[in-house]
Amino acid sequence: MTAVAKRSMTTIYDDLWNVDGIEQWLASEERLQPRSPSSLFELVAEIGLDATTPILDAGCGQGNYAVELVKRFGSPVAALDPVESNITSARQTAADHNLADRISVHSGEMETLPFADDHFALVWCRSVIVHLPDLHPVFQECSRVLRPGGYVMLQTGYATDEMTEQESETLCRRLGFYPQMLRQPVVESAIDGAGFQILRSESYTSEYAESYELRDGRCAKHLMSMAKLLRSEEVVVERLGRNLYETALGMYAWQIYQMMGKISYHAYLLQKPV
Repeated sequence: MTAVAKRSMTTIYDDLWNVDGIEQWLASEERLQPRSPSSLFELVAEIGLDATTPILDAGCGQGNYAVELVKRFGSPVAALDPVESNITSARQTAADHNLADRISVHSGEMETLPFADDHFALVWCRSVIVHLPDLHPVFQECSRVLRPGGYVMLQTGYATDEMTEQESETLCRRLGFYPQMLRQPVVESAIDGAGFQILRSESYTSEYAESYELRDGRCAKHLMSMAKLLRSEEVVVERLGRNLYETALGMYAWQIYQMMGKISYHAYLLQKPV
């Protein structure tokens, strides 16, 4: 070993034995504490939402955000989703919170929204556009159903330079995403093409995944589950089927890639011209 290599190795090991101290500092430094997805509500907190400002939750999933929007702002919410099981779950979620009179659940797609022109004050769209092949008709429809001066809260994940093309293709195949929708320039070009103004643009990088890990240890559990799936593919596929195996790998990778800096979450507050 050369003298230079020895000095380099010595420095590395001196640093390795101090990693615990770094972890303690990272955990205690207030400026580095992650924001959770609930911070998205702060993006729309100052736009004047109340009982007279209807909201469209586009891609509502199981309806949890629709419930929170009603509770926080008092606005009536139309929850829309193309997946029948999500529609059933969203209706049940609204009923469980005694909000069936404030949350209407609809079957439909963002490319052809089943609502009147100039109706909503806000379109809330979280983790949806990765499933859509073309954003131009989507944003045109959002603009159509929004009141003049209305808003869109758009949140999505982008691939960073750390993600390889093969990783992106595999992830998108497993989760039913369109690879181009992981590219920030593609999304922002569609926003601009629909005439929306970007009022706020917030990068959350890995903060959502970090917040989940602090709350319930989710990412560590996903990493362990992913490792077991990868080393036991034949057994798992025989027991659970190929489709569930691939979907689970994709879901786990989505969380882990955030922690690795390969996926970065981003949120926008957009406004339709008056």
